[in-house]
Amino acid sequence: MIVCIAPYGVIFPVYEGWNFAYKDWPQSLKDEYSYNPEKAKQLLSEAGYPNGFKTHIIAPGDFDLELLQIVKAYFQQIGVEMEIQVETGPTINSILNQKLQPQMDYGTGGTTHPWIMLENIASWGQNRATHHDTNFDQLVKNFMSAQTTEEAKKWSREADKYTLEQHWALRLGMIKAFNIWQPYVKGYSGEILQAPTSAPSMFFWSRFWIDQNAKSALKR
Repeated sequence: MIVCIAPYGVIFPVYEGWNFAYKDWPQSLKDEYSYNPEKAKQLLSEAGYPNGFKTHIIAPGDFDLELLQIVKAYFQQIGVEMEIQVETGPTINSILNQKLQPQMDYGTGGTTHPWIMLENIASWGQNRATHHDTNFDQLVKNFMSAQTTEEAKKWSREADKYTLEQHWALRLGMIKAFNIWQPYVKGYSGEILQAPTSAPSMFFWSRFWIDQNAKSALKR
Protein backbone atom coordinates (compact mmCIF):
# COMPACT_ATOMS: atom_id res chain seq x y z
CA MET A 1 0.00 0.00 0.00
CA ILE A 2 1.44 3.36 -1.01
CA VAL A 3 1.64 5.67 1.99
CA CYS A 4 3.40 8.63 0.38
CA ILE A 5 2.40 9.87 -3.07
CA ALA A 6 3.85 13.40 -3.02
CA PRO A 7 7.26 13.66 -4.71
CA TYR A 8 10.30 13.61 -2.44
CA GLY A 9 14.07 13.59 -2.72
CA VAL A 10 16.84 11.42 -1.29
CA ILE A 11 15.80 12.13 2.33
CA PHE A 12 12.65 10.19 3.10
CA PRO A 13 9.59 12.13 4.34
CA VAL A 14 9.55 10.14 7.58
CA TYR A 15 12.52 12.29 8.63
CA GLU A 16 10.42 15.39 9.03
CA GLY A 17 12.54 18.51 9.38
CA TRP A 18 15.50 16.84 7.67
CA ASN A 19 13.98 16.57 4.20
CA PHE A 20 12.95 19.31 1.80
CA ALA A 21 9.21 18.75 2.21
CA TYR A 22 6.95 19.00 -0.83
CA LYS A 23 4.85 21.71 0.86
CA ASP A 24 7.94 23.94 0.86
CA TRP A 25 8.81 23.45 -2.81
CA PRO A 26 8.60 26.52 -5.03
CA GLN A 27 5.95 26.23 -7.72
CA SER A 28 8.62 26.02 -10.40
CA LEU A 29 9.99 22.82 -8.86
CA LYS A 30 6.52 21.36 -8.37
CA ASP A 31 5.86 22.00 -12.07
CA GLU A 32 8.99 20.06 -13.01
CA TYR A 33 7.72 17.00 -11.12
CA SER A 34 4.09 17.27 -12.26
CA TYR A 35 2.41 15.10 -14.89
CA ASN A 36 2.65 17.16 -18.06
CA PRO A 37 3.30 15.14 -21.25
CA GLU A 38 3.14 18.17 -23.54
CA LYS A 39 5.74 20.05 -21.51
CA ALA A 40 7.89 16.92 -21.44
CA LYS A 41 7.74 16.68 -25.25
CA GLN A 42 8.69 20.35 -25.49
CA LEU A 43 11.72 19.82 -23.24
CA LEU A 44 12.78 16.78 -25.27
CA SER A 45 12.55 18.82 -28.47
CA GLU A 46 14.59 21.64 -26.95
CA ALA A 47 17.21 19.08 -25.89
CA GLY A 48 17.50 17.80 -29.46
CA TYR A 49 15.17 14.79 -29.23
CA PRO A 50 11.96 15.88 -31.04
CA ASN A 51 11.10 12.24 -31.74
CA GLY A 52 12.13 10.91 -28.36
CA PHE A 53 14.83 8.29 -27.86
CA LYS A 54 15.44 4.76 -26.59
CA THR A 55 16.56 4.03 -23.06
CA HIS A 56 17.29 0.98 -20.93
CA ILE A 57 16.69 -0.03 -17.33
CA ILE A 58 17.75 -3.07 -15.29
CA ALA A 59 15.36 -4.42 -12.68
CA PRO A 60 15.34 -7.31 -10.17
CA GLY A 61 12.71 -9.89 -11.00
CA ASP A 62 11.38 -9.98 -7.44
CA PHE A 63 10.53 -6.26 -7.32
CA ASP A 64 7.29 -4.58 -8.41
CA LEU A 65 7.56 -4.94 -12.16
CA GLU A 66 3.94 -3.88 -12.67
CA LEU A 67 4.83 -0.46 -11.28
CA LEU A 68 7.76 -0.29 -13.68
CA GLN A 69 5.38 -1.04 -16.56
CA ILE A 70 3.41 2.06 -15.56
CA VAL A 71 6.61 4.10 -15.76
CA LYS A 72 7.31 2.60 -19.18
CA ALA A 73 3.82 3.59 -20.36
CA TYR A 74 4.38 7.18 -19.20
CA PHE A 75 7.63 7.30 -21.16
CA GLN A 76 5.91 5.93 -24.27
CA GLN A 77 3.47 8.84 -24.17
CA ILE A 78 6.32 11.25 -24.86
CA GLY A 79 8.17 9.09 -27.39
CA VAL A 80 10.70 7.50 -25.05
CA GLU A 81 10.99 3.73 -25.50
CA MET A 82 12.28 2.05 -22.35
CA GLU A 83 13.61 -1.50 -22.54
CA ILE A 84 13.28 -3.39 -19.23
CA GLN A 85 16.03 -5.92 -18.55
CA VAL A 86 15.03 -8.25 -15.71
CA GLU A 87 17.86 -9.89 -13.77
CA THR A 88 18.39 -11.72 -10.49
CA GLY A 89 19.32 -9.76 -7.36
CA PRO A 90 22.98 -10.93 -7.29
CA THR A 91 23.41 -10.02 -10.95
CA ILE A 92 21.93 -6.57 -10.35
CA ASN A 93 24.24 -6.01 -7.37
CA SER A 94 27.27 -7.05 -9.42
CA ILE A 95 26.33 -4.65 -12.22
CA LEU A 96 25.73 -1.75 -9.82
CA ASN A 97 28.87 -2.38 -7.75
CA GLN A 98 30.94 -2.17 -10.92
CA LYS A 99 28.95 0.84 -12.19
CA LEU A 100 28.19 -1.06 -15.40
CA GLN A 101 24.48 -0.29 -15.75
CA PRO A 102 23.98 0.94 -19.34
CA GLN A 103 21.57 3.69 -18.30
CA MET A 104 19.05 3.34 -15.46
CA ASP A 105 18.36 0.92 -12.65
CA TYR A 106 15.24 0.17 -10.64
CA GLY A 107 15.17 -0.83 -7.01
CA THR A 108 13.85 -0.31 -3.53
CA GLY A 109 15.25 0.10 -0.05
CA GLY A 110 14.57 1.08 3.51
CA THR A 111 14.12 4.57 4.90
CA THR A 112 17.84 5.22 5.22
CA HIS A 113 18.97 7.74 7.84
CA PRO A 114 19.87 11.17 6.37
CA TRP A 115 23.55 11.09 7.33
CA ILE A 116 24.00 7.62 5.82
CA MET A 117 22.22 8.54 2.58
CA LEU A 118 24.07 11.82 2.05
CA GLU A 119 27.46 10.31 2.85
CA ASN A 120 26.79 7.33 0.57
CA ILE A 121 25.88 9.59 -2.35
CA ALA A 122 28.95 11.77 -1.83
CA SER A 123 31.21 8.72 -1.56
CA TRP A 124 29.52 7.01 -4.56
CA GLY A 125 28.07 4.19 -2.45
CA GLN A 126 24.53 5.23 -3.50
CA ASN A 127 25.68 7.33 -6.42
CA ARG A 128 23.98 5.31 -9.16
CA ALA A 129 24.56 8.02 -11.79
CA THR A 130 28.33 8.04 -11.01
CA HIS A 131 28.27 11.82 -11.05
CA HIS A 132 30.71 14.03 -9.16
CA ASP A 133 29.20 17.32 -8.12
CA THR A 134 31.37 19.63 -6.02
CA ASN A 135 28.37 21.72 -4.99
CA PHE A 136 26.64 18.69 -3.50
CA ASP A 137 29.87 17.52 -1.87
CA GLN A 138 30.18 20.87 -0.12
CA LEU A 139 26.61 20.65 1.17
CA VAL A 140 27.39 17.21 2.62
CA LYS A 141 30.56 18.55 4.25
CA ASN A 142 28.54 21.35 5.82
CA PHE A 143 26.04 18.77 7.06
CA MET A 144 28.73 16.52 8.51
CA SER A 145 30.47 19.41 10.31
CA ALA A 146 27.28 20.87 11.82
CA GLN A 147 27.56 21.63 15.53
CA THR A 148 23.86 21.55 16.40
CA THR A 149 20.84 19.48 15.39
CA GLU A 150 19.13 22.47 13.82
CA GLU A 151 22.22 23.28 11.77
CA ALA A 152 22.42 19.66 10.60
CA LYS A 153 18.75 19.73 9.62
CA LYS A 154 19.30 22.91 7.64
CA TRP A 155 22.12 21.43 5.54
CA SER A 156 20.24 18.16 5.14
CA ARG A 157 17.29 20.05 3.65
CA GLU A 158 19.62 22.05 1.39
CA ALA A 159 21.29 18.87 0.10
CA ASP A 160 17.91 17.21 -0.43
CA LYS A 161 16.66 20.27 -2.33
CA TYR A 162 19.76 20.24 -4.52
CA THR A 163 19.27 16.61 -5.56
CA LEU A 164 15.68 17.38 -6.51
CA GLU A 165 16.74 20.34 -8.64
CA GLN A 166 19.30 18.14 -10.43
CA HIS A 167 16.79 15.32 -11.10
CA TRP A 168 19.27 12.58 -10.26
CA ALA A 169 16.60 10.07 -9.33
CA LEU A 170 12.86 9.59 -9.29
CA ARG A 171 11.16 8.22 -6.18
CA LEU A 172 7.98 6.31 -6.95
CA GLY A 173 6.47 6.41 -3.47
CA MET A 174 6.88 4.76 -0.10
CA ILE A 175 5.29 1.47 0.89
CA LYS A 176 4.55 -0.14 4.22
CA ALA A 177 6.87 -2.95 5.23
CA PHE A 178 7.32 -4.91 8.42
CA ASN A 179 10.40 -6.10 10.32
CA ILE A 180 9.89 -8.79 12.95
CA TRP A 181 12.33 -9.56 15.74
CA GLN A 182 12.36 -11.38 19.06
CA PRO A 183 11.35 -9.30 22.11
CA TYR A 184 14.63 -10.20 23.84
CA VAL A 185 16.64 -8.30 21.17
CA LYS A 186 17.20 -4.92 22.80
CA GLY A 187 18.40 -1.65 21.28
CA TYR A 188 16.78 -2.48 17.94
CA SER A 189 13.89 -0.46 16.51
CA GLY A 190 13.31 -2.08 13.13
CA GLU A 191 16.17 -0.52 11.14
CA ILE A 192 17.05 -2.21 7.84
CA LEU A 193 20.71 -3.12 8.19
CA GLN A 194 23.53 -4.14 5.89
CA ALA A 195 26.32 -6.56 6.81
CA PRO A 196 27.66 -6.11 10.38
CA THR A 197 31.04 -5.00 8.97
CA SER A 198 29.66 -2.13 6.86
CA ALA A 199 30.54 1.27 8.29
CA PRO A 200 26.99 2.68 8.61
CA SER A 201 25.56 -0.49 10.15
CA MET A 202 28.31 -0.85 12.75
CA PHE A 203 26.82 2.18 14.50
CA PHE A 204 23.66 0.17 15.10
CA TRP A 205 25.08 -3.32 15.58
CA SER A 206 27.30 -2.08 18.40
CA ARG A 207 24.21 -1.03 20.34
CA PHE A 208 22.22 -4.27 20.14
CA TRP A 209 22.16 -6.72 23.03
CA ILE A 210 20.33 -9.85 24.13
CA ASP A 211 18.26 -9.90 27.31
CA GLN A 212 19.19 -13.42 28.41
CA ASN A 213 16.50 -13.51 31.11
CA ALA A 214 13.79 -12.65 28.60
CA LYS A 215 15.21 -15.19 26.14
CA SER A 216 15.24 -17.93 28.75
CA ALA A 217 11.69 -17.09 29.79
CA LEU A 218 10.47 -17.70 26.22
CA LYS A 219 11.95 -21.19 26.27
CA ARG A 220 10.10 -22.22 29.42
